[in-house]
Formats: sequence, C-alpha cells, structure tokens
Amino acid sequence: MESVNFNVKNKLKDYIDLLIVLITIVISDDTILFGTNKNTQFIKIKYCIIILLFFYLILNYLIKKKKVNTNLFFITITLSILIMFTSLINNDFRFGYFYRCGILVIGMFLSLKIPLHRFAILYDKIMEVLAVFSLIGYFISISFSQILKYLPIIYNSANNAFYTLLLTNISVNHGGFHRNYGLFREPGVFQLYLIVALLFQMFIIHNPKLKTQIIYLIALLTTFSTTGYNAPHCQDNFSAFLS
Repeated sequence: MESVNFNVKNKLKDYIDLLIVLITIVISDDTILFGTNKNTQFIKIKYCIIILLFFYLILNYLIKKKKVNTNLFFITITLSILIMFTSLINNDFRFGYFYRCGILVIGMFLSLKIPLHRFAILYDKIMEVLAVFSLIGYFISISFSQILKYLPIIYNSANNAFYTLLLTNISVNHGGFHRNYGLFREPGVFQLYLIVALLFQMFIIHNPKLKTQIIYLIALLTTFSTTGYNAPHCQDNFSAFLS
C-alpha cells in the first residue's frame, strides 16, 4: 500500500481527507448502520453529517478558489436534471430525488478537494481495515458463535437482525450459511467495495501490496457473491490486455 506523506505541515489536512473518505464509506446508504437501519435516529445522524460535509466542501472550495472542471460540472448538472426529470414524469417529489442530487454535488466538490490518486490511497487504507475486521467477525461467527450473544443487535428496515461490531455486522438468522457482510447491507454490496479497492490496487496505486490484495480476495470469497468470484478474473484479463 502506498504511503501518504504525513508531515507536520500537512498532517491536519491528511487526517481531514482520511476522515472525509471514511465518512463517504461508513455513512453511505450501502451500510446497515446508516443506510438501512430500522432505528431512524442513525439515518437522521447521517443527514446531519452529510449537511456538515457539504458546507465544509463548499467552504474549502471558496477558500482555495479552485476552478471547477467544465466536463465534471456538466456531468453533475446533467445527471441532476435527469433525476429531477424522472421525479417530474412520475409526479413524485419525495426527498430521495433531491437527496441524490445533493450527493452528486458533494461528489463533485469532493473530487476537487481530493485527487483520484490520493483518494485511491486513502480508500485503500480504510478498506483494508474494514476487510480485516470483517474477516475477524466472520471467523468469530463460524468458530466462536457463543461469543455473539454478548454483542449488541441492530435491525435493518426489513426487520432482519444483525450482531454488530460497528465496523462489521453478522447476520443472526444465517440459516447455517455464513456470509461476510462487512458493515454493508448485503454481501453483494460489500464485494463491490472490495472490487473497487482491488481496482485501485491494480491500476491506480503505484506501489500495490500483495498482502493487501490477498486480504481483499479472502474477504471477497467469504461474501459468497457470484460477482465477487468472477470480478478478479475479469480484472486479470483486463490487466493482461493493457500489458
């Protein structure tokens, strides 16, 4: 894994960027805790954090006086218009449509603050930790299931119960078939984040580490996701093609 230059001058900026990337992962709609949690207080907390992040990114943009890439701005506006057009056609003006437009705008300003290469490094650091935690939780669920009864339980919007270790969740009603959820709402969602991390390792990060890739691959295997199994082969073929 490539190191980020943590020096005294940039230390605060480095940690802020790391926190921002962590927030984009942890409080996303793809997680159980902040995405599909039956306890709506967590959803409200998510919205508050998103609003704070939005204003921080806007303020950072104004202070740094960075120029918005024309293509990026056009794509953001076009996608937002399409979302609102769908809302208009369906005569459906629920909060979700405006929320998605807001997320697109946040994404635009986030890309201005954190370049892709730097984002990939920070994302990789975070996902490696999350993958390790998920494997620990998965191992506990298989080998030391008696420990699980001491863990707090959360419920998703479909009323499915999960033991939680905050950074990873374990299905209560697994039916004898254990799958690795990580902190995400579905194993299939978790594998998507792992595949992105693998792509960053293979194509963006200059000094990828085999150890990190092995951790991602093991975590992928424990999701028992068909897409997760096939994706590494596609990545290898694509990498060979580029070579």
